[in-house]
Amino acid sequence: MKTKTIKKSGFPLYEEGFNVPYTLNEQDLDDAIVLLNVNVHTLCCKKILGQCSVTLKDLKDSSGKQIMRNLTKVKNNNDKSFIKFLLCEAY
Repeated sequence: MKTKTIKKSGFPLYEEGFNVPYTLNEQDLDDAIVLLNVNVHTLCCKKILGQCSVTLKDLKDSSGKQIMRNLTKVKNNNDKSFIKFLLCEAY
């Protein structure tokens, strides 16, 4: 799935939701995982910004509290922009 492109945005924030359908057979597999990648595509290259994997079993069984933090723009001493990624913590 691709997100929408935001033209001429120096600091894009992606606030998109999506559903990942899976079959009942896949739901019963203990070792099935969902892999999420965050990539940036430019004319000359493709960069991976982040990756996360979680088992379907953990998704199905998770009933704990989730804390979602907002994305923020941070700058270092050299004035280069960095991205603080969305953090999800399940308790």
